[in-house]
Amino acid sequence: LDGDDSFPESAAWDPEERAFYTSSLGRGDVTQVAVTGETSTFFAGDDSNDWVTVGLEIDVSRRQLWVCASVFDGSAPGQLWVLDLDSGERVATHDLGAAKAEASCTDVNIAPDGKAYVTDRANPNIYLVDPAAGTVQTWLEHAMLEPDLIGLNGVAFSPNGEYLLVTKYLEAELLRIPLADSTEISAVQLDGDAFAGAGALGGADDLLFVDNVLYVTVVDGLLRLTTNDAEWASATVAATVLEQGGVTGLVLAEGQVYGANGQAVEYSLGLSPDTPFWLRRLVAG
Repeated sequence: LDGDDSFPESAAWDPEERAFYTSSLGRGDVTQVAVTGETSTFFAGDDSNDWVTVGLEIDVSRRQLWVCASVFDGSAPGQLWVLDLDSGERVATHDLGAAKAEASCTDVNIAPDGKAYVTDRANPNIYLVDPAAGTVQTWLEHAMLEPDLIGLNGVAFSPNGEYLLVTKYLEAELLRIPLADSTEISAVQLDGDAFAGAGALGGADDLLFVDNVLYVTVVDGLLRLTTNDAEWASATVAATVLEQGGVTGLVLAEGQVYGANGQAVEYSLGLSPDTPFWLRRLVAG
């Protein structure tokens, strides 16, 4: 990926255009990446504040790209930007401040009915955005979501569609929330390898279901979680250390798992990144 300031925290895939999209901690924009590797600015961002773009999710049927945007220092509430995939125009902005004044926007996943579930790394909250009704509300506020150091990160629906699974970064944890009753939140019981990466900041980041296998990124590798439990109350962890770590985003494209090399730890600590940044296949289908 071009540039030494992009820090592409997340990625998304549009099967119609056969193109990837990456967010940017460094520039606050969205880049389109063609399958040939050519890159172009898809959305230039919003320079009215020090915005960063984080989680991405494509709603293919509605031809929309949802973008989590936050001000890095927390001086303004996070927002969800909705971009038209065909024109590149921003067609809606949902301000999470309507639910909580100090809200941050970390990651987003879109339900089949078009509603968006949003995680907040700074607060013990998950938000629900209903674009049809024009509402932003707190879907769940719970002590189990409280940040220890860095809170909620990735979000995904379980294969059976009955649960929302979310990662906490530090201390690393995988939580399972029934969509029918969010108050029945619980930690997924894990065995096998550690649910964390190496070092003090080796927390759990993005997550991605491929059929009934769950992949989770950590600072230096990739975790593969499997279960015989359709309810995902428990799982076994197998860790793979990547030759080049720093993967912060996962995306499924044509049956294969790709990782975005966002190097969020380096960005957060003000360290020089290991360039070039990249988007690379991690798991072949």
